[in-house]
Amino acid sequence: MTRAKRWFFILIALIAGLFAAYVAFVLVFLEFVVDVWWFHALDYGVYFWMRLLYRFVVLIAATLFFSFVFFSNFWIGARYLGKTGPPGDMQGKKKFKKIYGDLVGMFRSGSKKVYTPLSLILGVIVAIPFFDQWHQGLLWLLGPDSGQKDPVFGSDISYYLFSYPVYIFLQK
Repeated sequence: MTRAKRWFFILIALIAGLFAAYVAFVLVFLEFVVDVWWFHALDYGVYFWMRLLYRFVVLIAATLFFSFVFFSNFWIGARYLGKTGPPGDMQGKKKFKKIYGDLVGMFRSGSKKVYTPLSLILGVIVAIPFFDQWHQGLLWLLGPDSGQKDPVFGSDISYYLFSYPVYIFLQK
């Protein structure tokens, strides 16, 4: 290939790369940059960043909570595994007792390598709906009382505004 052709292909690749970068900027970042400027011009920059990042904070908190719940269940289950001994038909046989004891010991010590990532994966799966409905979760946690009582049940109507939608969401 001649030197001129090589430079021509490099120039074409450079132009295509710049065009792709321009399109990516316009499609992805332009709205974000305009929103940042607009919120900062109105002195609502903190609100913009809180609204943008709260969903991730809720996702991380829910993931850690549910991962801890799964991990503690797996850990407690592994601790109680083998407490009763081998099954009844193997009680008198020393060979089976040793194999059973080795198997239980291996499961207790080596299972953390399995149920730690499994807990994290299950925690993320359970926390994804909280990522989608983060605003309802924050209103449920931080929603104030309205000061008005429901005439039928006598409870504060903020229950119907903040808690009830979350309970309906959890039932689905």
